[in-house]
Amino acid sequence: MKPFYHNYLSLGRNFIVGLFSNKIAILILAIFIFIPFKSTQAKLSEVTLSVSRENQDLATLGFNFPEYLSYVVFNSLENSKSVIYEDHKKNHRIKFDQIKRMERVLNEHFTDVNEVLVHQKVDFQNFRTIIKTIGFSFIKKRKNEQDILFGYIDAVDIEEILHSHSVDGNDGVGNRKLLLQDVVDDRAFNYSVKNLDGKNIESSAKARKIKNKLYNPQLDYTFDEENSEKLITYEILRSQNLTQNPEIFNSFQEYFQKNLEEFYNAGGDMYYDVAKGDPEFVISKMEIEELLTFDVNQNELTHAPKKLGLFLNRAFLPLFKLTLNKLEEELPGISKEEVIKALLAKEFTYLVVKVNGVPVYEGGKEGAEESLSFAADWLKVNQTNSN
Repeated sequence: MKPFYHNYLSLGRNFIVGLFSNKIAILILAIFIFIPFKSTQAKLSEVTLSVSRENQDLATLGFNFPEYLSYVVFNSLENSKSVIYEDHKKNHRIKFDQIKRMERVLNEHFTDVNEVLVHQKVDFQNFRTIIKTIGFSFIKKRKNEQDILFGYIDAVDIEEILHSHSVDGNDGVGNRKLLLQDVVDDRAFNYSVKNLDGKNIESSAKARKIKNKLYNPQLDYTFDEENSEKLITYEILRSQNLTQNPEIFNSFQEYFQKNLEEFYNAGGDMYYDVAKGDPEFVISKMEIEELLTFDVNQNELTHAPKKLGLFLNRAFLPLFKLTLNKLEEELPGISKEEVIKALLAKEFTYLVVKVNGVPVYEGGKEGAEESLSFAADWLKVNQTNSN
């Protein structure tokens, strides 16, 4: 099942953008991030993604990418089926005996690496984005000692591994086996942008903006007097790393834990028996309906969150859905103002599931064209290449 990513390009009388299909398993819309491109000329960026072993949410992802990749690559190196280099510059090759020697001397093992760097090239061509994974670096980060770089391997050298090994993962729709190649193409793991065009990204806020700019494909708007409103429905998923979650997750979680009667009244009694004691639950997903309105005369785009839905646990059990105007009436301990403020800030990754009330189906470009054609005349799918 293959959807799309998109990214907001420019704000003006006519929003010129493009939507492209990809091999990615979830549609991400970042129309609220105002990062315009200065031209449509081709631009190639070299990007390094950091995938931490400790930051993989097994509850939603279903597997640990650094752990699994390091294991299968180590076996391939041991059987002389792959070539590994000292670093991504590829000036010096490393023999398997040298890796074993490093393990003995440093008392660390290749398969225990806790960070994998994914090296990619992102190519912008006339509002089209082509992403290609170049290779992987394997790192053992140590608290009080120097980090160990076990080496770098080209993606083409382990192409057979990526296409033949599968993991038990979650593609956003349900648990099923995913090829490693699909995991890489879809970036089906928690990651951050570590380096852009040779420069390390130290600020988490800047890394988040770069992540949205590079990896959210492009959706094109044409607003006019007769077509000035768009309704977007998007989801926010809870991460295992609580520091990466918007505060509104914790607000609802703490509120319901302290007010179990409100939790049951909101729909918790559908899944938990009141007589069996305090339930263990997690607010795992939020679904937001947000109205975009473009003022043609003022050349301004405004956002207005309208509805909010909450879901429980790994199975994403629906708890309730209500209009934000009634939030404080239904849940008196929750501040409507603070929730709306957080939603407008958009300091999180979010997944678009509907445009103008029409589901964005998964299933490649054809599936997108079929579903999005019903959304509105302002949305169209452009032909693009995908990798």
